[in-house]
Amino acid sequence: DVDSAEGLPLLVNGLDKALAKLSGCLVAGRLPEEFCKTLAERFSNNVVMICRHDVLNGISGVTQMNYAGGVRAAKILLDAGHRRFGWIGALGSKDSAKERLGGVLATLLDNNASLVSHLRLNERVVIPASKVAQSIAEVLPARKADWPTAWICSNDWLAAKLIVWARSQNIEIPREMSIVAFDNTRVAEELAEITITSVVFPYEQIARKSVELLEILLNAPVADSIVWSLPPRLRVGGTLGPAACMK
Repeated sequence: DVDSAEGLPLLVNGLDKALAKLSGCLVAGRLPEEFCKTLAERFSNNVVMICRHDVLNGISGVTQMNYAGGVRAAKILLDAGHRRFGWIGALGSKDSAKERLGGVLATLLDNNASLVSHLRLNERVVIPASKVAQSIAEVLPARKADWPTAWICSNDWLAAKLIVWARSQNIEIPREMSIVAFDNTRVAEELAEITITSVVFPYEQIARKSVELLEILLNAPVADSIVWSLPPRLRVGGTLGPAACMK
């Protein structure tokens, strides 16, 4: 746990011992700024972050385009005629959710659409169905006719929880409500019992490109950090339909 007071010194000490054997480093996940600086110094900037980067501290990376993914999710729903949207974001992965929401909001603004319901849930803990239902009810407009006809969820797990709630309310998907999520998680679809329309990021390709970028840095050191971005694709499933009024 590098976020703890004890974890960071232990990790730095481990790096000191390994430095004689290692020439570069691949990093997956978010790290404290202090440790990013340490990595860049110890490995002479021969560090590549997977799915993110830290150019301020000279660290290169291969990133997933979360903002572009948010744009893609909003655009397909707008093309289907939706104008009232809801958003459910993940507390457990705030950075990715924030970037995805940024793309969604910018696209809605450009197309005179509105975000009428906004909710954040922690997908890393078990949330009872009753709690999910209560949380959703708290952010919905008073009149059912004003409810979102489309929801965008920052990951498929949250989409699955939303689908379970919708069924409990006798809301038909996608006839009455459409849902687009992110990450194409098969286990979440098993819970939802439907193929979720999802923005898919090329994680395997990102991993391969990260190794390729590290090899470039090791063979030809550069002064500035390098950032490669790989765009997402859209996998259309059974949760996408035209806009319709809630009954």
